Amino acid sequence: MKIIEVTEEVVPINNTEHAVERLKVAAELCSKMGNQPILYRAMHGGQYHGGAKNNLIQKITNPARKGVMGNHNPIQTAVLKGLNIASPAQTTTVAPMDTTNYFGTNHIIIPGGDFTAHWNPEIDDLGGFKGYDPQYAQGAGPSGGTYSRRDEPEGEELQKILGGYKKGIPSYSQHKGEVILDTEFYYMLNLESFLSKFGGKKVKELITIDNRKSFAPIKQDLLVDKFKTYRDVGWYLANPATNMMKWIASKEKEREAA
Repeated sequence: MKIIEVTEEVVPINNTEHAVERLKVAAELCSKMGNQPILYRAMHGGQYHGGAKNNLIQKITNPARKGVMGNHNPIQTAVLKGLNIASPAQTTTVAPMDTTNYFGTNHIIIPGGDFTAHWNPEIDDLGGFKGYDPQYAQGAGPSGGTYSRRDEPEGEELQKILGGYKKGIPSYSQHKGEVILDTEFYYMLNLESFLSKFGGKKVKELITIDNRKSFAPIKQDLLVDKFKTYRDVGWYLANPATNMMKWIASKEKEREAA
């Protein structure tokens, strides 16, 4: 298995006032995206000491690169190249049921600047061979294993895959699976911090915190009902989240002055 170095870099907040400014930028991006459906991503990294305040929202720089983590799937390599995706970020339309999973901490992804989104209604997870070809699906190999394909698709085979891709962010009813972003930077909104601390009283019912566990269950159906579009997320970032962060900043100044 060949692992390609990931050049995505997490840019942490410097202080509480910086967090307030970052929330403002993220809220404006969400407002700009309007009624587009929300995208999610689980990712390791981006967790810092300082609790929910420092982990609420992180900026990710994503310069042009040639591969992604675990890029042992030649189909994925060929598709990224064929679609001319320079700065890939894999996301999904499927809202999570927990704050963390195998791939890391769950976030709402807020694309930045000029970005493009690509999705294929036949492919749920390109890197995991889900939806492309039953021959390479999990459990299809000998003794329930997975076949490992080492050759890149070419010619008609590749064109068939590429021809199935559409641009834009699909609704959940259109596609329950992967959306590949091509974006030089984006923001990650930590769902646990957002729902439990910064979303206000009305969203705390969406999450069940148990300090004895490393993850918290999320009421997926309520999450999807409450946050249907980026406009919804933007309102909560600009209001309850920003107000809470400003309150924290004021208390910090009071302690410094004491």
